[in-house]
Amino acid sequence: MEIPGKWQISLAKGGVQAVINLQPRAIHKYELADVPPSRTLHLRAKCEEILFPPLTLSELLEELSRLGIEHGVDWNQCREITTKPITGEVVIAEGSPPTAAIDGYVELFCLTEPRYITTLGDAERINFRERFNINSVAKGAVLARKHPPVPGSAGISVKGEPVLPEPPNDVFLKLGRGVVLQNETDVVAIEAGRPIIRERGRFVYIAVEPVLIHAGNVDLMSGNLRFSGHIRVLGDVQEGMLVDANEDVVVQGLLSAATVQAGGSACIWGNACSSTIIAGGPLAVVGDFLTVLDALVDELHRLINCTRQLRDRGALNSATRAVQLLVQYKCQMIPELVNEFEQMVARLPSHLNTQALKEFSEHLASALGSCFCRVATLEELETLLEKCIEWQSAISQANAVKGDAQVNILLNSSLTATGNATVLGESHHSYVRAGGDVTVHGSFRGGEIHADGNVLVKELGTPVGTFTKVQAAASSRVRVGYLHENVSITIGKKTYLSRQTGADVHLRYDAEEDQIVKIYAPVRV
Repeated sequence: MEIPGKWQISLAKGGVQAVINLQPRAIHKYELADVPPSRTLHLRAKCEEILFPPLTLSELLEELSRLGIEHGVDWNQCREITTKPITGEVVIAEGSPPTAAIDGYVELFCLTEPRYITTLGDAERINFRERFNINSVAKGAVLARKHPPVPGSAGISVKGEPVLPEPPNDVFLKLGRGVVLQNETDVVAIEAGRPIIRERGRFVYIAVEPVLIHAGNVDLMSGNLRFSGHIRVLGDVQEGMLVDANEDVVVQGLLSAATVQAGGSACIWGNACSSTIIAGGPLAVVGDFLTVLDALVDELHRLINCTRQLRDRGALNSATRAVQLLVQYKCQMIPELVNEFEQMVARLPSHLNTQALKEFSEHLASALGSCFCRVATLEELETLLEKCIEWQSAISQANAVKGDAQVNILLNSSLTATGNATVLGESHHSYVRAGGDVTVHGSFRGGEIHADGNVLVKELGTPVGTFTKVQAAASSRVRVGYLHENVSITIGKKTYLSRQTGADVHLRYDAEEDQIVKIYAPVRV
């Protein structure tokens, strides 16, 4: 008995493959099986199946020609399926598949979560004030980059025809506030703040939120707040906590033994007790350093010039000994200025005392902190001068950013601003430093005021004579509504010490007479 075979050629993978489905031709032969002798004879047939290929090579070639399959034919496979009984699908021709296209996508260079937990090593201790980091970016940062779609290359089918790839999908950017598109690919932040990125299918929304609003108190639960944009705190800043922003800071509550540091302006709606307020950046507190650095740079120039003159005249046997003698007899101010600079760095708050500034101060003190200086060569002295000029420039640039500071009541605290400083109420035993004007609408009792601009205080000093100090620039004017005794007021290089109370006191420096001119009306008891 013969069962005819079946075969069929079909195209797969978009015409890139030719597949033949085979069912071999079968011949069944039956014969009686041997059985042992028995009274009853049972006949049993034994079937033998013989398989043959369902087609010949000529039939296969004819079908391939009819279908137009001429590219990538596997002739070895064709001969095998026509000589051997094979069941199932067999690939007999394969073309070149097209190269897949690459869809457009957006590569991110920033985190997308609002905040993330600080990772610690196994041996590190947890600082609950530094548990969280707020996600923020600086102005000019590249947030994302759009990569355009890349089309694929065509392939060749088994019929020799081109096979086109699927077209790639593009991605679309939607830009919000605070970002721009540069070079048609880069998304750049034009203001500091928190990046906002949302993906919806093939659309990506990117923006920068410049204001971080903290609804509640800044405490151990929230951790310190550090942000590249603006910060608004709706509650209090509690003991030992830090609020640090590259832009403006507004605290609607109180400050209690806390620190607020703003790259721009700082506004405290409540009172500040035993706290530090800085407006204008972290280097605002080192504005007083400029006086020391300016004098130190002048003295170092003088010392280097004298050393060069000795070298040129052949009188320099040892650079170290020559510098020691010059520092001891001609440039005596250098050790004093270096020691004063070192003490000012040591008095900085710990979170502001940068490692670079500390290392520079220590190196300066070890080299020139005494008349027995350790400078070995003239080149080393010139290197110290270059470092001094670098820090001089850095502090000057920091003071160029005018950040104003305002607080309600200042108690045993420090207020520093590169711009104007304003106390709406009273100030007791506090330090106020401003690159602009200082205005105290209430009484200023105990402490110091340093201003590069004008000073306006409603009441200065205390009835019991607590020492109070005001220091202003030579061009400044000091106006006091009520002046108590034992108040030191320095304008330029001249100092006025009040020895009686006075109302509506006006003070200014007269350059022609080289003295402080005062106008006030004595208070009648």
